[in-house]
Amino acid sequence: MLNLFLPRGKPAGDRKKMTEKYNQTSGSHPRKFSASPAPNRLLRRRAVAPALIGLFLVLAVGADLIWPSRKSYFATYTYHFKGFTILHPVPTVSFFTPGGGGQEIYSPVYMGLLRAVYAAIPNRLAAMRALSVACALLALYFSYKIASRLFSPSLAAVFLFLLVTSPIYVESMRAFGYQSLSQLAVVLVIYFTARAKARTVAAVPAACFSFLTLSLYVTSRTVVAIPLAFWALDFRRSWKKIAVFLALFAVLGAAAGTLSGHSPLGFWRFFVFPEEQAGLWPVSPVEERVVWRDLGEHLSRNAELAVGYLLNIGRVPFTGRDSASRLFNLVYTPFLFLGLLELRRWGRRAVLILSLMFLFFFIFPLASREIQPRRILLGIYPVYLLIALGMSFAYRIFLQRFGLFRRRAWPALIPLLVAGSWDAGEFLFRVARPSLGYSRPQLRAVADFVEANRKEVAHIRYFREVDELVMGNPYFAPRPVADYEVAIIFAEQEPNLMRRLTLSAVRDGEDLLYLFTDPPMRIGRDHLEWVEENLGEIVRRGEVPGAPNLRYLLVRFSEIAPNLLFKAGEEMRIRIREAAEPDRDADWRDIRSYREVFDGDGSTFRPVGPPSPRAPVLVEIDFGAEAFAVRSVSLRAGAVREEYFFRRAEFYGGPDGIEWERLTSIEVPRRPEGGEWLNFEFENPFPRRFYRLEIDPANWAGGEGPIVLSGIWIFDAAERRIKVEEVFTRAVYYPVR
Repeated sequence: MLNLFLPRGKPAGDRKKMTEKYNQTSGSHPRKFSASPAPNRLLRRRAVAPALIGLFLVLAVGADLIWPSRKSYFATYTYHFKGFTILHPVPTVSFFTPGGGGQEIYSPVYMGLLRAVYAAIPNRLAAMRALSVACALLALYFSYKIASRLFSPSLAAVFLFLLVTSPIYVESMRAFGYQSLSQLAVVLVIYFTARAKARTVAAVPAACFSFLTLSLYVTSRTVVAIPLAFWALDFRRSWKKIAVFLALFAVLGAAAGTLSGHSPLGFWRFFVFPEEQAGLWPVSPVEERVVWRDLGEHLSRNAELAVGYLLNIGRVPFTGRDSASRLFNLVYTPFLFLGLLELRRWGRRAVLILSLMFLFFFIFPLASREIQPRRILLGIYPVYLLIALGMSFAYRIFLQRFGLFRRRAWPALIPLLVAGSWDAGEFLFRVARPSLGYSRPQLRAVADFVEANRKEVAHIRYFREVDELVMGNPYFAPRPVADYEVAIIFAEQEPNLMRRLTLSAVRDGEDLLYLFTDPPMRIGRDHLEWVEENLGEIVRRGEVPGAPNLRYLLVRFSEIAPNLLFKAGEEMRIRIREAAEPDRDADWRDIRSYREVFDGDGSTFRPVGPPSPRAPVLVEIDFGAEAFAVRSVSLRAGAVREEYFFRRAEFYGGPDGIEWERLTSIEVPRRPEGGEWLNFEFENPFPRRFYRLEIDPANWAGGEGPIVLSGIWIFDAAERRIKVEEVFTRAVYYPVR
């Protein structure tokens, strides 16, 4: 017969020997054994773990076979990080990472493994999925070993069944990115911590995998405290383990810190002050101290969410990134608390490790700014162990008190199998199911459309519901030549479509392609009507061939602003000074610091007050690594302060920002009207990196007061048509609906 929950029994005469042997192998034992029938052959210890791990593999791979679009809830490489991850170089320069979602490219361990898998499976999505699933299979195996060692193999089988049928667990462990690898490292630390009771040498791999978490997802780093806390409670017999763990962890950290260009103890900062999570620990990464006021606010806000997770209050089926997604099936809720009653039957060692896991994986993250399923995901392990213990308690009570299932134990499995089947179905047909259920031919049509346009259009943008049709599309760039070559054309969705188009026109001057569904989920129809009304001459709308309900909006900004030079990018720097300074690097700022003269808005301006009536105002531009032959400068007077526009200026160019060659003199024949552009053209056959506009302080306000500039545009061609602002005259002031 079957007893799935209790340790395997033996004849009464061998009970003492069985207890001693069990204590030697597991180190933890229940206080008393109950009579139990022999286990069923189908659920022997040697078969149950491989069968359940195989079930996970069927679910993980089956979801990709059922749904051609590779959706993944934890796929932060999509609408948070637009790199394709695969071909990024392995970051050997640093062995640490801030640890946030979408920052896999900073992890040398993850990137090294991913490149190795990609060499064997040269497909972008298949390689990422294969690495995640492989890590998940190992994590499940060692999770089973941990539960077997701490409790019993039969209870470990229930624990494993809960994991492999959990929608949130299966989705997270098959996800793109280092979520699965992070959980594997955590499981291995717990495994070797449990083994270290008998062998001090087990502290060595525990330290190695603890150090590994410094280059993985930041929430996994709390595992470092578990072996130290566990051994510290038995310090007299475990001080050697603590010494070995700390010494090896410090040596690895110091070596990695030195090789990464940090101080030998610089690794400590990545553990105590993580840069990414904005308060995951109860310290401020900026101030490097505990902020008690913020900590109290975090705890009070997150406590209610935590209670909701444990009691399934206000939880909904796992669907998104919000905090409402539930961690486990509603029917398991009472067993979670029954598991606390069952804990009294098990040894101190098992109770202690489970309690530490719950403390550092579920309670400790409550100090963060907010908790979401991905931030407390490691809490699934102690929670599901408690649920398994609760089922053991319920089964034992029915077995002993009411005599049910004494001869036939298998009917007790029916409720568990029903709940597990429900969860597996929820994963396959709700969690893994794409919001846009496109067929393979339709996905191929989308990929062909994107591939054809990305060669001609500099920017492709889309909203979240379209993301899976591109980043999760198995036919789109399955073997990219370079990550950035493909990914750089994509960008975040912009809630305000009009603002996005305005900024793209003024700052970039390059073609922009929007993909959206019909009816639009994120773009209101009034927005589309506004675009056609204001940009009719450069706009083209249509349907994506072969993809139903998918439309595109193409805006040909290149036709009205074909060669704006300040679109050169992040390397460009600009400074506006009141007088010449010997240090050419002094007071340099990024171009965004002077948005008022580059935002295309005639109502914004920047006043610069000269230190004396005869001191010039200097506007200097550094194009960075690339040199340009500037042949036209356009300047605009302020809509309010046009009387402070200058009368004369000199324009210079130079190779180093120190030596200057005069290119032209600028004479303003009349006082411009507010918001008026004045264009100045000149000959300049040689490209230069640095340019300077030296403005005479005399202005149309009687030679007194500051010089006021509302716009500066620089071009590499003589004939200029400033049509961008003419098109967007109403766009700047258009109200957002």
